[in-house]
Amino acid sequence: MSAPHARRPLVNWDPLVLRLDLDAVQLVVNQQLTARDANLRDIRLGGTEATLVVRGVVRIKGVSTGLTARLSDLRIYRRFFGCRVEALRGPLGLPLPLGILGSAIDGLDGGRVRFASGDGVLTLDLRDRIPPGLDLAIVDVRCIDRQLIVALAHGAWTPTTADLLLPAEAAGTDLEL
Repeated sequence: MSAPHARRPLVNWDPLVLRLDLDAVQLVVNQQLTARDANLRDIRLGGTEATLVVRGVVRIKGVSTGLTARLSDLRIYRRFFGCRVEALRGPLGLPLPLGILGSAIDGLDGGRVRFASGDGVLTLDLRDRIPPGLDLAIVDVRCIDRQLIVALAHGAWTPTTADLLLPAEAAGTDLEL
């Protein structure tokens, strides 16, 4: 028998594959993201194989322009989402320096979005969206037709006792059963 205070996962799962409809994801992104930031609009998603293509209109220093970013190596690590920005294109498909993307999105959504132009890595802080103790990892992401296929690795959720408390218990209120 194991020690009474040993932390063991509450839930385990084997590797699994999620298939997301890009049209539905695009709709949600346009409703949620553009509602939070007036500098973003008309976000469109697409891709080929291991590359996700994001197009949209971005307002940078008062000037609206169309941008297209090619993203690869989409991953989740320690409750942060990250990806590599392979290329950035502006109006007429002209290549743009990645630093422009940094000035457009760095600090977006209250500082949750960050971009390191030196290595082209974009990160999104998901610590307020993914529960503590959740071991979640992306193995691979592919775009096939209008589907985003996300392969998740084996994972587990090992919550602490505090994570499992009901809100009333966390506040110190006695509950009667």
